[in-house]
Amino acid sequence: MFILALSAALISNWYSIERSREQLEARLQQVAEQTDRIERVEEARAEADARPEAVEQLNQHLETKVDAYSTTMARAADRVLTARLDTESDSEAMTRIGEAFKEMIDEIDAAMGNIQTFSREVSVVSEQTTTGVTGPKKRASR
Repeated sequence: MFILALSAALISNWYSIERSREQLEARLQQVAEQTDRIERVEEARAEADARPEAVEQLNQHLETKVDAYSTTMARAADRVLTARLDTESDSEAMTRIGEAFKEMIDEIDAAMGNIQTFSREVSVVSEQTTTGVTGPKKRASR
């Protein structure tokens, strides 16, 4: 009987230890999950803390870029067609604006070249016409 009671006590104790082990494993799993959550929250906080700095840097970059673009565009408006924008930028939109401006100035420059060529051709033809109508002597007397 004593052995039977001792066996029952040992089985009960073993069962209790097994249950405690399972509860401890579950608790350890909860602690690990909580630790992961805390780490994610800390990472998110660090990103949020860095965000205002990044926004401030982008704002400063944009202000600098706008000033440079404004100066170059004013030069182009004053007929300095060699003025070009530095199209490198941290902002994709500013890069597109710079490239579009550069393309526009190139087209205006090409158009001005075509106009100057046409003007020279008109001048040559006009002079030839004048020479043909008035003759070489009239032109020499001028």
